[in-house]
Amino acid sequence: MNNTQIPANPKYFFRCFATIILLLLLSACGGGSSSSSESGEAVTYTVSGSITASDDIAFDSDTNDPDANYSSNDTFTAAQEISAPITVGGYVNRAGSGPSGRSYSSGDTKDFYQVVLSADQVISLQFSTSSRANLDLYVYDSNYDIYDTSTGTRNSTEAIQVNDDDIYFIEVRASSGAAIYTLEVGQSSYSPTASQLHFSDDFVPGELIVNYSDSNVAMSASSSPASLGLETKAGAPGRPMRLSIKSSTDRNSMFNRLGVQRSAASLSSGITNSTAQERLDTISLVQTLRSRSDIESADLNYRRYSTAVPNDYYYSTNQTWNSEMIGLPEAWDTTTGSDDVIVAVVDTGVLFDHPDLEGRLLDGYDFIKDTSSSNDGDGIDDDPSDPGDSTIAGESSFHGTQIAGIIAANTNNSIGVAGINWSGKIMPLRTLGLDGGTSYDIMQAVRYAAGLSNDSGEVPDTPADIINLSLGGTGYSESEQALYSQVQSAGIIVVAAAGNYGSSVQTYPAAYDGVFSVSAVDANGDLASYSSYGSTIDVAAPGGDDFDYVYSTNGDDSSGTIETIYAGMQGTSVATPHVSGVAALVKALRPDLTSDDFDALLRNNLITTDLGDSGRDDEYGYGLIDAASAVSWAASTSSTIPTTLITDPGSLVFGTSSFSLTIELSASGSEDVGSLSFSTSEVWLTITATDIDSEGLGTYSVTVDRSDLTPGSYSGTITFTSSESDIAAVDVSVSMLVASTSTSIDGGYHHIYLLDPETEEIEYETSGEFSAGELAYSFSEVSTGTYLIYAGTDVDNDGTITDEGESIGAYLSTSFLQSFSVSEDVEGLDFSVEFSDIWHWFE
Repeated sequence: MNNTQIPANPKYFFRCFATIILLLLLSACGGGSSSSSESGEAVTYTVSGSITASDDIAFDSDTNDPDANYSSNDTFTAAQEISAPITVGGYVNRAGSGPSGRSYSSGDTKDFYQVVLSADQVISLQFSTSSRANLDLYVYDSNYDIYDTSTGTRNSTEAIQVNDDDIYFIEVRASSGAAIYTLEVGQSSYSPTASQLHFSDDFVPGELIVNYSDSNVAMSASSSPASLGLETKAGAPGRPMRLSIKSSTDRNSMFNRLGVQRSAASLSSGITNSTAQERLDTISLVQTLRSRSDIESADLNYRRYSTAVPNDYYYSTNQTWNSEMIGLPEAWDTTTGSDDVIVAVVDTGVLFDHPDLEGRLLDGYDFIKDTSSSNDGDGIDDDPSDPGDSTIAGESSFHGTQIAGIIAANTNNSIGVAGINWSGKIMPLRTLGLDGGTSYDIMQAVRYAAGLSNDSGEVPDTPADIINLSLGGTGYSESEQALYSQVQSAGIIVVAAAGNYGSSVQTYPAAYDGVFSVSAVDANGDLASYSSYGSTIDVAAPGGDDFDYVYSTNGDDSSGTIETIYAGMQGTSVATPHVSGVAALVKALRPDLTSDDFDALLRNNLITTDLGDSGRDDEYGYGLIDAASAVSWAASTSSTIPTTLITDPGSLVFGTSSFSLTIELSASGSEDVGSLSFSTSEVWLTITATDIDSEGLGTYSVTVDRSDLTPGSYSGTITFTSSESDIAAVDVSVSMLVASTSTSIDGGYHHIYLLDPETEEIEYETSGEFSAGELAYSFSEVSTGTYLIYAGTDVDNDGTITDEGESIGAYLSTSFLQSFSVSEDVEGLDFSVEFSDIWHWFE
């Protein structure tokens, strides 16, 4: 008899449901008992039925369960073939980790899967961190070369989105410990979570950004950068430091000392690409440092680039379409800005001698440390002049000058262009050089703008009111998010370009909390062909497309000497300063305007014109920025910051297997939110209040029901509404997948039990392997009595079938346990199994 035990406590068994139902059942029926025939012999019966698995699940072929069928999937050549969309349940462990079983001694550190995927499909790995294990996700192309990785230590989810139609190999790797996992393959939505480290992201190999948990620890002999084998390039204890890995000769000994587990850059040919290896080494080091108690955060030093579309400059005859589109002429009738409003432009620097910027520029600072990128012969200094961002004559963008002119070019001076804010000041902060800029240098500029300590050793006399970031790149950084949250808390408005990927790929800093993300529209008000979109978009602004460009101040170095000119650009880069400029106009009339206030104005459509779908959408956010409306609101003495409903998250993605997620509903502002109600747009979508206050603010549970739906993708909306008419309703978009029934299901060893409902003890057990999605079971010699049936996998062989990520089922279902009586043979006790989703239940 297998020693697998169902936990005696039914609350532990199903964790989120079943306790109440089980108690009701126990009150209605007795426990198991035996009976005898007239001859005195015990009378027994047969109990049978069938268990089915949904068409979108599969099982790891080499788990730790010694009773399960075994087929190694530890290498490329032995990769287990699957089809998408599908959810795979499995188990990996380092040698000596986890419960005893088939793989305990030898270890099963890698599971490989082979699958055909289309562009934009997503691979998502989920596992429990309760065992202190850490799993990583690796994806390889059809040539066995690394396509991307997703690693981390402070999260239980890794995800990778593919960009091409191809055959892919997926590796689930145990970097430490042992864990059960579920692998969702083929979903269509992608939302990177904090702490994921991706090989495909653009970062500086060999460099990392580290923030110690205690500034004193950073100076100690055992924890200092030098003692870790790292070189300090910038920064200081008490704030993030820019560190670098020392020479390759020291690398092996350093990694061994720190316990860094290195990944090979090439597993197929044995030929190691040195650049790829350095990138993997950098990721591995960051991952290891994150697990140390003396490190608060460790991040890659990501590269960020200007978000202008790489087109030739265009001298358009229609040079005012963008101003007219957002109502600037009407706004200027009320205000043209204020000298007291400061907008920091974090960019390539500026041309101080441009006549249309005369008198508008503060001193600023240059934060590019590396002379190989700075193009001015030195590192950090107090001169943010733009020497050009190319060594080829005529190729420099003078991007920062373009952005500064859109916000604050001199107006009514008979030359050039009109800036949005005629009176405000620009704080030029140089961070982008010959090869873009790094997240570390940009952080220093943001810190300077906000009046925080930074590598310059200086802070401005007056911090910026608004920070414009017409730049971005992929890759999430904990230290960056912490900084932008701090800046937002100080009331500073941070505006960033959504990116020019033409997709929903999230770019940073625009996708961070506390940053306003700007998409771009063309002259017709349609989303520009290049503009990024997605759930983090807050607002849209003119960016141009086709033959419509945004005209502004610029430079030309084609002659070898920089000349000041006017030129047109396109991109979310030039859309972003439109929002910063309008914010400056509002700030001129409302000096106490904060980032939270600006957010409330957007959410209530007081400073935007709605575009696209009614309300917020993923292309235009809360709409097109509207200077006329914004200034009209700000100028009204009766206008107050509206109370706003806020949901976290702003959208829900259920993928192929998740069935329950949570939403937190809160409100900003001082006014009463009134009576709150909620509704859903689809019958398969249900929302229930789980922990709310008297006003209706708090936690809500959202569930989906796929049972009556055909395969395909589905979307719906949850709407929260206040009884107060002046409080805008808030929508939460919901997406879900129902997998195709074409997948052939084989494998999945399940343990099946009959339990006494009173004692919750196992009375009978059997087991078997699924084939083509079905498992027929039968119990013989069952005594008269009342029973419950449970079934599930035990892939880690820990003696329970209810761990998070295990396949689990019960008769009639896990959400409604049904006891049954045995006084004769019982047939047709059919039910289904699915992967437990406890990591969602506990969110």
